Amino acid sequence: RAPFFLSKGLSKKLSSNNGSIINIIDIHADRPLKNHAVYNISKAGLKMMTQTLAKELAPSIRVNGVSPGSILWPEASAEDCGFEVSGYTTQSMFLISLGIEKYLKTEENEEKRVKIAQEIKQLVLPGTMGEVFKVMALSKKQSVKLDGFKELDLKNRL
Repeated sequence: RAPFFLSKGLSKKLSSNNGSIINIIDIHADRPLKNHAVYNISKAGLKMMTQTLAKELAPSIRVNGVSPGSILWPEASAEDCGFEVSGYTTQSMFLISLGIEKYLKTEENEEKRVKIAQEIKQLVLPGTMGEVFKVMALSKKQSVKLDGFKELDLKNRL
């Protein structure tokens, strides 16, 4: 639900700037992985949402799905693959660190502001998605400033 709410909530801003939306999809949207039903279903739904939004938001917003090659599965250690965990936090703290509330302040229409507030609530509140989903940044031999982790970085808890 989060990618949909973000896409719809930010569509006006993206449209006015000829923006784009990029979703991360993988092969398990089409070829299910055993014992990962929820993951398979969410990737298949994200793939269909990406295709749908590409048609609905065109031509002012480009919507694409990226299916990267090899990924680091949880069973593998980042360090074993030469990566360093540069940041790890909850979805809510990541979005708050990036200033998601600015979208409320810039919207002048009260009705639209309420709608945006409801969508942000779905993304950040514990019990909805905010504490359930985690965001991790991996880097390889680079020092990178990570704005999304300034409010809360849990990398010491990994």
